[in-house]
Amino acid sequence: MKKILCLMLVLGLAMQFAFAGGGGDKNAASGSRPLRVAVQSFYCSSTVAYILEHELDKKAGIPFEISTFNGGAPINEAMAANLWDVAVTGGAFIFALAQYNAKLIGHQIDGKGGESNAVYARNENPGTRVKGWNSNYPDVYGNPESVRGKVMLQNTGTTSQYLAMNFLEVFNLKDDDMQLVSMDFPLLYSSFATGQGDFSAMTSPHSFRADTHSEWTKMASFTSLKVPLYEAMVATDGAYRNRKDDVIKFVKLIFESNDVIAQTEQSRFHWAKKWYVDNGKNLPDEDIMVEVRGKPYVTSAEARAMDLKDFAMRYADFFIKVGTIEPSRRSVIESNICQDILDAALK
Repeated sequence: MKKILCLMLVLGLAMQFAFAGGGGDKNAASGSRPLRVAVQSFYCSSTVAYILEHELDKKAGIPFEISTFNGGAPINEAMAANLWDVAVTGGAFIFALAQYNAKLIGHQIDGKGGESNAVYARNENPGTRVKGWNSNYPDVYGNPESVRGKVMLQNTGTTSQYLAMNFLEVFNLKDDDMQLVSMDFPLLYSSFATGQGDFSAMTSPHSFRADTHSEWTKMASFTSLKVPLYEAMVATDGAYRNRKDDVIKFVKLIFESNDVIAQTEQSRFHWAKKWYVDNGKNLPDEDIMVEVRGKPYVTSAEARAMDLKDFAMRYADFFIKVGTIEPSRRSVIESNICQDILDAALK
């Protein structure tokens, strides 16, 4: 009996070896190795729609295994469980660098969003009748009295919080000068619409409906706050160390695709809409167009001129300042900015 068990064990190990590296796997046989790609079901990941439609991932030898998330925070949590290799994500990337040793490898979209990412207040707030209290921000509404002590709905650790905190800084206020209530992106609109909170820091696409409310005032946007914001591509530490060539291929695919998508507004709209539809989000065309016009795809030419540290460290310093990231993690974040990947992909 023991001999039989030993023989079965040996055969099992032999089969595992064959499937792992001996040609039993279709991808291995063709020279392709699947790349686990985490994406958001939002615009920031829409370049992936073009890659999948044209099977560019397979042609590059890194067929994508897609995992879709409804925001950046759950992507980060999945990283901790080793569920992906690279991600096409949004502003939560900075926490992946700080907490999980992820690597920043590029920016695929200029995420300021024009006027589509914004802080809203109801018209009864007296601050809606004050514009340019801080002369450095002439298009921002409000004053300290209209903001201090109020409730701000936002999504902690995301673009929404970044928006909210930059709004507070205009009035020389800190996060403890308001009550910051965290909730998921869709709830930032629906909860505010049902009377919760005094302010809401909404991001696209959920913010688009806010502009239809005549009883609300757009207090500030990333544009009026003069704040840069980029969506991001990141890799796990393991992928960076063990699959560096594949990570470079991945970044190259993103920018080759962006160069095609960015050529016309019609093209940008088509791929953004396709991504939303494929992910079960049937947004009005006009909402998608606002996002397309306000959030340009970063082309390879633009990416070549980028120093990844410029935005990432400003973004990190902001969250350190408000206490969301420990100061001791600053050096960790800086060490996880991998300009080498971007440069290699674009050379």
